[in-house]
Amino acid sequence: MRIPRSLILAIDTAIVAGTNALVLIVSARILRSDSLTSLTMAQLLVVTAVGLQRATILTPAFASQRAAGRSVVPMRWALLVSVPLSLAWSAVMPFMTPSFDLNYFLLFSISFAVCLPILVQDLLRFCLFTRLRPTSALVSDATFLVVFCLAVWALLLRDETSWTSLFAAWGASAAAASAIALCLVLVAGRSLEEVQAAKLRDVLRLGKWSGSDAALSGAANLLPMVVSTLALGSPAAAIYRVLQTANGPFNILSATFLTSAGMDAWKLASPDEVKGLRVRAIKQTFVLTIIACVFYALAYPVILLLAGLEGEEAARVAIILGFSGVLGAATIPINAAASAMGYQRVGFFVRVVVVVSAIGVSALALWGAWIPWNDPVGVVALISSVAGLVGWTLGYERGYRRENL
Repeated sequence: MRIPRSLILAIDTAIVAGTNALVLIVSARILRSDSLTSLTMAQLLVVTAVGLQRATILTPAFASQRAAGRSVVPMRWALLVSVPLSLAWSAVMPFMTPSFDLNYFLLFSISFAVCLPILVQDLLRFCLFTRLRPTSALVSDATFLVVFCLAVWALLLRDETSWTSLFAAWGASAAAASAIALCLVLVAGRSLEEVQAAKLRDVLRLGKWSGSDAALSGAANLLPMVVSTLALGSPAAAIYRVLQTANGPFNILSATFLTSAGMDAWKLASPDEVKGLRVRAIKQTFVLTIIACVFYALAYPVILLLAGLEGEEAARVAIILGFSGVLGAATIPINAAASAMGYQRVGFFVRVVVVVSAIGVSALALWGAWIPWNDPVGVVALISSVAGLVGWTLGYERGYRRENL
């Protein structure tokens, strides 16, 4: 019996999200509060870079097939995009990671050694996706998880569980997974000699919008986190990062919806396919909203227990993230449909609103002005989820009406 592609994609994304979540949960159990804050901030920065790369070139590579026809992501993009992005990102990370016992050059070296393999491994996953090899991507990502578990076990045995050692173990696991993915891409390429490689210039025409959206999204997430951690000295940022591991299943669904819809974007030249996409998106929005309400009511108590977090602040953070998560789940199908149709600019305008709000809220917090709960991270999370649902829905409906079906 043939396994559905959507199920393979969901399992693959679950492994990736599970590995990242495991980093945070293990860290919450074995690190001190200050070390946990350093690791959560460093991981957030790397995950933001992954999102930026995906939004700028990888997801748009799917949507570009609607006009250019079937194409694959070439491996040379690792040199053209992943390496420069890793260098630039690593140069900034030491200023945003609260670790005062390490000098700039050491933090830069650690950041680059982790950021580069994480970005390359994610790019190679999309190389496999565009070659219609999701099972091969699954093998690579399973390697990522297994190697990380072994690395953590080795660190525990040697009693060397600093935040930098756990961070480095995450990067080393990605390097091992990248090696596997590279071999699988080379094998897959032999059967696709006649399929053209996606052109970076064409992809960036779409990616400039979704990439700007991702950059703004990253800024909106990072700014209140940095203000809360470095300026206000609050441990709330680490609590948010740990509890956000509960969002894993919906991050999985989001990535699966985006990837699955993107892989079929070349079919959207047909009016019937465009109409069918809209009908599916509406039904999926209703179903995911109900599922999210039930899921978050059960998931956050479990995460709090596993991570050993308790108290009023942890409970408040869980409530804020739960509400934001339900709105985010409702946005997933509309976002995927709009991205497959090439409406990436919608996300850019949504993020402008969110970033302006993040700047305003963070500025008020720095000046000592009143903000709800004295929590810039939570306030921005609520604004972001509301703006995302409203903005993507209105933008998709406007674009759909212009299709003249």
